[in-house]
Amino acid sequence: MIPYFILFVLLLFNFLACKPDKRVVDSGVVINKIQVLDSGSTLSNLHANLTIDSKIWYKDSLAIEAITLTRFITDTSGKQTFETIIKHYVYMDPRTKSFYYYKNFSDTAKIIKKYAGIDSFERDGGWNFYSEKNIEFTGIPAVLSDTIIEHVNYKRVKFNTKKEKYNYTSIGFFRCDKMGTMFKLDKVYSDKIQCPLVKVYDFPKDGGRGMSKEINFISDTLTENELKVFNAWEKNAKHNPIKK
Repeated sequence: MIPYFILFVLLLFNFLACKPDKRVVDSGVVINKIQVLDSGSTLSNLHANLTIDSKIWYKDSLAIEAITLTRFITDTSGKQTFETIIKHYVYMDPRTKSFYYYKNFSDTAKIIKKYAGIDSFERDGGWNFYSEKNIEFTGIPAVLSDTIIEHVNYKRVKFNTKKEKYNYTSIGFFRCDKMGTMFKLDKVYSDKIQCPLVKVYDFPKDGGRGMSKEINFISDTLTENELKVFNAWEKNAKHNPIKK
C-alpha cells in the first residue's frame, strides 16, 4: 500500500496540474498622435502646426477609444488657434463588429448610440486600428540604419508614397520590442519585417502638407478604475446586442 503522506502529495500534485492557469490579460494604454508639419520641416528639424492626440485603452482584443474633435478659433486680430476636445468614447469589440458610444469614461455611463460594422464607425471618426488597410507606396523601400530614441531602438525604412495628387518621401519607424501588438500603422510591411510600424513621417515633394503619425505606448497595464469601466461596458454590450 502507498503510505498516506506519499498519497497526499500525489493527490495534491494532480490537483495543481489539473487546475487551469490564470489567464494573462494583454492590456494597457496607447496614444495615437497625428501632426500637421510646418513647411520646410525635416526629420532633424520638425515643427508642427497642429497636434492631435487620441487615447486608446485596450484589454485583449477589446478597446475603448476617445474620439476627438478639433476646433479652430480665430480671434479679433485674425490670429488662429485650435483646441481639441473629446466628443465621446467608443467601446469596440472586433469579434462581433460592435461599437458602443458613451459620453463619459465611467463605469456608470449610459450608452448614447451603437453601430454594427466598421463602416459606420469610420464615418463617425476615430482610428480603425483593426483595419487591414495598408500604406500604398511606390518603388522599392530602402532600408536605413537603426536609430535610438529615448532608449528605444527603431528599425527604419525610406519609401515613396502618393496621396491624392501629391508625392511624398516617407520615413517609417518599426519597434521590434512591441511584436504581437494590434497597434500598427501598416499590417503587411509590419508582418514582413516582423516588427510593427509605429511611426511615419511624410515629407511633401511637390506641394501638400507634411504629416506624421505615431503610436505611443503609455502603459502595459490598466488601473483599477479603467478595468471597472471595461467590465461594466462589456456587460452593457452583452445586455444590449446589436441587430445586424
